Amino acid sequence: MPLKIVFMGTPEFSVPTLEALIKNKFSIVTVYTQPPKKSKRGQKINLSPIEEFSKKNKINIRNPINLDNDEEFKIFKKLSPDIVIVVAYGQIIPKIFLNIAKFGFINIHASLLPKWRGAAPIQRAIMNKDKKIGVSIMKIEEKLDSGP
Repeated sequence: MPLKIVFMGTPEFSVPTLEALIKNKFSIVTVYTQPPKKSKRGQKINLSPIEEFSKKNKINIRNPINLDNDEEFKIFKKLSPDIVIVVAYGQIIPKIFLNIAKFGFINIHASLLPKWRGAAPIQRAIMNKDKKIGVSIMKIEEKLDSGP
């Protein structure tokens, strides 16, 4: 029986990871992404790159404004994931969620942690003219971008 994976991501940076999981026949039970946003001009609704990709690949999508509520927790718990992969999701995962997945949450962060913890690590590395950049992969713990 394949692992049941929940994927959490939003920007273009997160698409290749989800694409690789699908290409390698992993079972993605649901994708969590940020809610659609209205464009600055007009009323056009912009979906996140992950939501667009997920729709094209017929993957179930959740895009709650906030994870930190009982209803969302119940929905997530029913998914009963074996593992959760997080790539630039854009929300802090509530502590109560972290023990649901059998093998935990794995975060892929676009910096060599602890440097550039938090949002926009690639942009901050470029602005600071870093000579060495990379990606960190860690198990998520309660603090932001601080896992082992």
